[in-house]
Amino acid sequence: MSYTVEWTDHVNGGGEGVVAIVAEALVPIVFWPRVTIVRAIDEELTVVERFLLEAAVQLGKVTNEMIEEITDLPSEVLDALFGGLVSFGLLVKEGGAHVPQTEEVEQTLATGSLRRHSQDTCSIAFLPQTDEAVAYGGPLNGRRRRSPPAPSLSVATDKGYLPVGARTAGRRPSEILEDLLVRRRIAGLPTDIVKIASDSEEQPLPETCPVYRVDGVIRDGTPRLDLRTATGDQQTKIDLSGADVLAARWMYLARFMEDPEGLERAAAALGCVARDMVLGPKGAGRLEVRLNERAAATASAQHSLALPGGFNVIDAQSVITVQVELRPGDDAAAALFALDRAAARLRSDGAEAVAEILAAAAREFGVPETLLAEDALVGRLWALAQYDLVYALRESEDFAYG
Repeated sequence: MSYTVEWTDHVNGGGEGVVAIVAEALVPIVFWPRVTIVRAIDEELTVVERFLLEAAVQLGKVTNEMIEEITDLPSEVLDALFGGLVSFGLLVKEGGAHVPQTEEVEQTLATGSLRRHSQDTCSIAFLPQTDEAVAYGGPLNGRRRRSPPAPSLSVATDKGYLPVGARTAGRRPSEILEDLLVRRRIAGLPTDIVKIASDSEEQPLPETCPVYRVDGVIRDGTPRLDLRTATGDQQTKIDLSGADVLAARWMYLARFMEDPEGLERAAAALGCVARDMVLGPKGAGRLEVRLNERAAATASAQHSLALPGGFNVIDAQSVITVQVELRPGDDAAAALFALDRAAARLRSDGAEAVAEILAAAAREFGVPETLLAEDALVGRLWALAQYDLVYALRESEDFAYG
């Protein structure tokens, strides 16, 4: 996969459970609002129903009179029981008798359940570039339970439309979804869905579809894709959890430094080489990168070592941000980090606290206070182009007229 890497300052954390930040991505999506689905609902076989089926198999056929003699069940109850078994395709009524469909009855007796088919509807978002789909507002296992409704998406991005691909264009939606159902590539559907029903009015998929500009995070677990997209003047939430291929693409970019080539690209973005960097443990969604003196000196020429930052990993359609905490890898690098920490705190705490700020930075990074002289701090502020802080530190010396 082709991608580039850039360093970026001031990366905001994505929150608890975040494993990757989707800074920006273009996602082609086809929404089908009322897709007819066929459910195979299993109902437990009652003792009486089992008895009637076993009797029908053993006797070849059964009548109300035959069962009444054995059970004393009233005729109207038997009519209802036989009618239900006929509706399930297990018995066929011939005159006054009921004849078993032997193969279907034996399967039902083996499973201990009656299977009936019913139709329902849901909305489905199809992702043509990753050949997967996510269902919304569909039935869940259990009574009267449904998944959350589909997001309201009405306006595509300035990118407009993108091709859906030659293997998808021109196919009917039910054909596409039936194929995905067989391959278990439709997330959010219950396990009892057995068919996507066709519609006589459905139109073949055109050669292009709307593309949406999204941002958000990937959380651990499914993984969960908590995304947002602009719809007019509003931000609309869009949950694409279950789109595992799309998530895997983004996670590949987020884990780019696990590959030696990716580590080289990360080092180049900092202006150093990979042998001067060591990956540390990852905690709370932020990756730790340790720099030796040579790498820290090179990186500090481009930005402050005290700022929280990260890498933007950019491919043709997405920007994934990897949060990084830079840490010193040796004592000499620790002095550079301490100096940048003091420079950062000087802006918030004020020049009058410079002695305390330098002492605190030395303690934090375990370096002798003698390495953090005020003159060294002034030089670092010049390098960072923070001239106002330089003037604040030198005010008493440079502007002492009298």
